Amino acid sequence: MSAELQTSLKSLQLSEKRFRTLFETAPDAILVMDLQSAQILDANDASCLLYGYSQTEIRQLRITDLSVEPTKNLEAIQRGIHKAPFGYHKKRDGTVFPVEITSSDGLAIYTSFIRDISERQMAEAELQKYREHLEDLVSTRTAELEVAKDRAESADRLKSAFLANMSHELRTPLNSIIGFTGIILQGLVGPLNDEQQKQLGMVRGSSLHLLNLINDVLDISKIEAGQLQVVCAPFDMRTMLEKVIQALTPLAENKKLTLDAKIAPEVGTLVSDRRRVEQILINLVNNAVKFTDQGQIHVQCLASDDHLIVQVRDTGMGIKPENMKDMFKPFHQIDIGTARRFEGTGLGLSICQKLAELLGGEIQVASEWGKGSTFTCILPIECRS
Repeated sequence: MSAELQTSLKSLQLSEKRFRTLFETAPDAILVMDLQSAQILDANDASCLLYGYSQTEIRQLRITDLSVEPTKNLEAIQRGIHKAPFGYHKKRDGTVFPVEITSSDGLAIYTSFIRDISERQMAEAELQKYREHLEDLVSTRTAELEVAKDRAESADRLKSAFLANMSHELRTPLNSIIGFTGIILQGLVGPLNDEQQKQLGMVRGSSLHLLNLINDVLDISKIEAGQLQVVCAPFDMRTMLEKVIQALTPLAENKKLTLDAKIAPEVGTLVSDRRRVEQILINLVNNAVKFTDQGQIHVQCLASDDHLIVQVRDTGMGIKPENMKDMFKPFHQIDIGTARRFEGTGLGLSICQKLAELLGGEIQVASEWGKGSTFTCILPIECRS
């Protein structure tokens, strides 16, 4: 025998040994059959374990003896279908189970790799059951959310109506108190001594403070309910800003602070809601004065082609980085605690931001703890109401 032939023989024997090892150790059942008769010629140990036959017994069977639908199974083999779930096979004890078969055919030999998919089908059935149950849960939850939404909207309408009515009922007597104390303080009904002047001044100041709180609560309620309307009309921005600075200068002077403004020459007519723009600026400047103990508050107003920019810069306490994200939340105040120094509802900045958004703009903030803050209000030159 030639060396070349010996090498080929050894290679063939090695290949056969490898195939046999894979054949015997495969986790799936493997059946080797005659292509025409479907007689089982060989079977691995996994086949015997799956079907419950010995090696001798299983080789006496045809593949159709293992199938619940023998005709369909045989036709599939003869047509050369290589992969398909053939339905159900049966074990020696009559137990029926679902199978998936992957096959390969040669000239006369047909090899089938058979896998029991009982567990897979059970898992798929459980998954389908879960999906159907999930759809029911989603449907039920959606209905519950719709009911909750309707209730919330109804409650919100009632809240808005209540606040509107209550604010009117509260503001009417407060305006009377403020008006009459003002008349008395002016001495129109007779002279007052120093103590009376002081006490009535405190009454008037408290009444004004309470009126401001009521107005803030009403504004935030209307904004959140989508009921606050803006009315855009042309007005002179320079005149309005000068009026705001003039009104708040005494407040700054009481704290020995410098309040000044620089208005660029190009600042002129703004088409927006004058009342709401004035409210934003008063709030921003008032906050700067409130949170500044020494130094100055500088207001700068610039105009571009399509936007107006107002910056309010102070030398106050500043804002810590961890507090920046909460700056515009309703009812949030940086200085929180029983001994907090600053009065207010914590609604001012939230109202300013929401009003700016209603006017088509925004408010930005930059701050350094201990050195001061800069609030920038950016508004379109012409808003769309």
